[in-house]
Amino acid sequence: MDINSRAVLEVYSDMSISAAAKRLGTSEKYLADKVRTAEKLAGKKIFENLEEPLRLTHEGKDYIDWLNYVKECQIRTAGYTFDGINVFDSGIKWF
Repeated sequence: MDINSRAVLEVYSDMSISAAAKRLGTSEKYLADKVRTAEKLAGKKIFENLEEPLRLTHEGKDYIDWLNYVKECQIRTAGYTFDGINVFDSGIKWF
């Protein structure tokens, strides 16, 4: 999972850019930029706006569901190898 998608999940988990930034020890601008990049790459708005309170769009709910599915797949397949190469390791550590 890329850093933009991870930022979307982190912001969604708090439903607040400022709370997520504080928890992660980063700036609000950094997270907002990553969310905007994810929206641009997806070609859809994920949040109604980036002002609080945050609200998901209909497409955003589907996007969050998909990201959670990808995250769960990565967690479940962590450590699986093929010829000694971990083919599922994205480099993102969730825990």
